[in-house]
Amino acid sequence: MSETVECIYVENVLKPVAPLHLSEGEPVIVHIEKKISFDTIKLITPISRHEIRSLRDESFLQIH
Repeated sequence: MSETVECIYVENVLKPVAPLHLSEGEPVIVHIEKKISFDTIKLITPISRHEIRSLRDESFLQIH
């Protein structure tokens, strides 16, 4: 079973934001992924949906 759980790191301990569906003492494996705030991304010049799609398609073609 796999579940994604949002946690907050406080005093060297990961604390889940919501209750976990685990039994007391149940072993788990934890994958840590930092949550990135997109609020910090500010565009100097407005960009259209067409330009975004074009950039996305161009970057996809370069990868494949």
